[in-house]
Amino acid sequence: MIEYNQLFYGIFAIIAFGLGISSIIGFKDQKNYFKTKVYWTVSIYLFMLSCLFWAIAPLTSYYLLTLANTCLVAAMVAKIFLFRSFTQAITKAQLISALLLLIVYFIAFEQIRQTDFKNRVLMTSMLLMVTNIVQLQALTALIKIDKSIYLKFNSTLSILMVGILINRIYTCIYHPNNLSIDIYHETALPLYGRMIGYTMFVLNYIFIGHYFYEKAWQKANQTIDLKEVQVNDLKELAYYDNLTSLPNRLLFMDRLEQAMARVNRERGYLAVLFIDLDGFKQINDNHGHDIGDKVLITVSQRMKAALRKTDTVARLGGDEFIVLLTELSEHDIGKIPVTHLLQACSAAINVETLTLNVSASIGVSLYGRHASYQDTNISTLIEQADQAMYVAKQAGKNRYHYFES
Repeated sequence: MIEYNQLFYGIFAIIAFGLGISSIIGFKDQKNYFKTKVYWTVSIYLFMLSCLFWAIAPLTSYYLLTLANTCLVAAMVAKIFLFRSFTQAITKAQLISALLLLIVYFIAFEQIRQTDFKNRVLMTSMLLMVTNIVQLQALTALIKIDKSIYLKFNSTLSILMVGILINRIYTCIYHPNNLSIDIYHETALPLYGRMIGYTMFVLNYIFIGHYFYEKAWQKANQTIDLKEVQVNDLKELAYYDNLTSLPNRLLFMDRLEQAMARVNRERGYLAVLFIDLDGFKQINDNHGHDIGDKVLITVSQRMKAALRKTDTVARLGGDEFIVLLTELSEHDIGKIPVTHLLQACSAAINVETLTLNVSASIGVSLYGRHASYQDTNISTLIEQADQAMYVAKQAGKNRYHYFES
């Protein structure tokens, strides 16, 4: 006939098996937590075997009680390694020492299993108390770097378990008659004590499992955040100039296309300004590309400051820039800030110990909702501004010219 104790241990063996399977399935981060997963798996299945051996010992052999107690202590030791693995490397010497401890315990427990139940209970309780205290120390070290609520739950359970074991040791020493020699026919109080103790073990594993899921979720979110950063970096590389951080040709063309479409729907004008720096080649030849790059950065910042926030200045490459002015009315056409751009480019530039000067030749082309612009497309508009820029350069540089059809 199956006793309540056997049924109780059998149920916990099934629960432990389920926890082990679910954690293995849910444990996605094999690379970063491989060793941690090994300690967890070993611990949960040793606990399962301990429950199983307790349940079937009366039906097979009481030798299984020795295996049951050894598996329980081994499960606790594996949990110590589990928590320590998050904060420090586990050495082979530590693993060998733990194995030797378990062998000694196995031999000692088997020798006194049926001869002296008091020493059997006392030895097991003291060893479990020590392992709980060491586990609590490992948990405390981990909590200092990770404030997870699940770790704190485990810490609380370990403290409660130490208290229960101290009471059990006290009973063994001062009230041994309260202990039952036959653990499968215990009175209510010892039986309830075992049920509470094993329930705390199961809760401990549940909290560990939740902690792992929490870590895996955090890792997944970090991976998503990293991918978003990488996507943003790729966008920066695709649409912005590496040196000046201005929009590049690709982004400028996209904005120009949208601006032309908006002009076609609504009234108004837009202007494209093609800018080529005068005297920049000599700076590169005389002072090197590093100085030339700093000149380009300074000029680009000044041009951006001379424009409205709704306008776009882009770098096409080398010392060529292009500007898009949007939302212009007929009144605004006569006030295009070309002079401001010329002044921004021609102002003296201090680079290290040098004072350098460049100027700009600017070509301007216009686009609006008017019959004369109907055949103008993006390429034509930019080409017109480019042609006007060459006219300004041939006329003496440091000036601007409007495209004339």
